[in-house]
Amino acid sequence: MSEGYLRLESLTKRFGEVVAVDALTLEVPEGEMLAVVGPSGCGKTTLLRLLAGLEVPDAGAITLGGEPLFSKEQRVLVPPHRRRVGMVFQNYALWPHKNVFENVAYPLHVQGLSKGEVQKEVAGVLSQVRLEGLEERHPDQLSGGQQQRVALARALVMRPRVLLLDEPLSNLDAHLREEMRFEIKRIQRETGVTIVHVTHDQAEAMAIADRIAVMRRGRLVQTGPPRELYEHPRTEFVARFIGVTNLLPCRVVESDGRQAVLLPDGTAVEIGGLDGPSEGTALLSVRPEDIVLSRDGVGTEGEIAEVVYLGNVVYYTLSGGGVDLRVQAVPGETFEAGERVRFRIRCAAAINGR
Repeated sequence: MSEGYLRLESLTKRFGEVVAVDALTLEVPEGEMLAVVGPSGCGKTTLLRLLAGLEVPDAGAITLGGEPLFSKEQRVLVPPHRRRVGMVFQNYALWPHKNVFENVAYPLHVQGLSKGEVQKEVAGVLSQVRLEGLEERHPDQLSGGQQQRVALARALVMRPRVLLLDEPLSNLDAHLREEMRFEIKRIQRETGVTIVHVTHDQAEAMAIADRIAVMRRGRLVQTGPPRELYEHPRTEFVARFIGVTNLLPCRVVESDGRQAVLLPDGTAVEIGGLDGPSEGTALLSVRPEDIVLSRDGVGTEGEIAEVVYLGNVVYYTLSGGGVDLRVQAVPGETFEAGERVRFRIRCAAAINGR
């Protein structure tokens, strides 16, 4: 991977008084799949449109493979059709009157390729997305997953330097979404194309991305591999947005030479591995699967308030230390509502920032 293949420097876009993208700086290595996540209105789609050239930034710079696509300072603005940037929209934007072959071939006709070249390129990309044999079908004769693959093929056939995906799975049902996650990852691995994938679905981002960029109010809050963001959130916002967590006000202290936290009622709870400040007030982020329950083991005393059995997983609501905790466990030793138990926390993150 070449570092900084796609570079954004202090990129800014305003719509009236609203700052949709606010001095955003980011580097994407060649061949990486970057997922951009955040709540509605945080600037995710605007960011993609700036990269595609469909919107013009108010400030900053965009560089791709060492070539400036936009620079306010240098007065550079490369038009969309010269950027070799592919984009798959949320609604796929397929032409209903064209069949699969014609939809996919359209960018090549615009480039002026010969009939033989078009046939070869379209056949190759349809094989990549596993749509061989469907060339003559029209969009209304395809499933949602097949339509999504046609849109991917049309973007890939031009051999883009970067592929932009704007919530491409949001219109699919749960089963197809899961299937297409792996398909997109497979296609990216086989083609080596650099992908910037915008999604509101954090599970989708966790499943397919090499790195995740979390946006809030037009700014980047934290960027890193999925595991890093999940296990080491730097702010309350990231801890809440990525996965499910328990957020507890606490004070980090030392207890018998070990690091511990004081919960709201003063109960001291030892933490197996604590990421964050070594002392002082903080917000403790504890993932439900990192709380271990037992009947007669070591730990802090609590009471099971609620039990939800889902077959492969059991969720408990646990009251202890002046707080209610959500606990996730695998079926095995089960506990009943109202039962007194012991709990310990394997690892947690202490957070200072919001």
